[in-house]
Amino acid sequence: MRELSICLPSGTLLAACSWGRPSSSHRVLALHGWMDNAATFTSLGPGIAHQCDCYVVAIDLPGHGRSATGASPSGVYHYAEHVLAAAGALEALGWFDSDHGFSLLGHSMGGGVCTMLAAAYTEFTRRLGLVEGLGPLSRPTSLMAKQLRSSLDAVLKESRGRGSRSRHYDTISAAAAARVLSARRLPGTQYITEASARVLAERGCEPIEAGRFRFSHDRRLALPSPVPFAAESNLLVDLIG
Repeated sequence: MRELSICLPSGTLLAACSWGRPSSSHRVLALHGWMDNAATFTSLGPGIAHQCDCYVVAIDLPGHGRSATGASPSGVYHYAEHVLAAAGALEALGWFDSDHGFSLLGHSMGGGVCTMLAAAYTEFTRRLGLVEGLGPLSRPTSLMAKQLRSSLDAVLKESRGRGSRSRHYDTISAAAAARVLSARRLPGTQYITEASARVLAERGCEPIEAGRFRFSHDRRLALPSPVPFAAESNLLVDLIG
């Protein structure tokens, strides 16, 4: 595994991991899920690179892992900004060419971002691989006003210094255990193994005072967007059709 630093056209720096030959004509951009990081692909990345003789680059999306923060001036991370960041990474890598193009691999939120990229750049997208994610997170238009109110209240609460605070852990193992528990609290049947959680925690934690640790992701990632995608969006129809 090689560590990379990718400078987006906006000047934002993204951290990334890569596997395989950079000279390979088969390039894969891998995108992780919400609150995770590029270590999501620690096992899958080298396996794909070896089996398919391709070059895999997994980025830490803005505000995640070791990348710089990328919230809007309001402090909210709009979904579209992750799409812009991924497109910026493709541009910085020089992968927008008709001869080779690229493949996209996404997990959860990263799958939604990959779906949107594939819909926007059909002429460059060779393959699309999705793990637990299909299309962007959306809301029915009937709930837009409620979503807007929820976002405004959360942003104002954060601005008053009453938002969520980072939790501190005595060890990386304790942080990994907390990641396992957080998955179980999410809707549905979310699950992550302790081993996988530790891999994410090792990349996603930073040391603080007294030998303790905290997750390095921007806590403002939890702020709801005031303008989610509408459930009636036909991005998937455009992509499949």
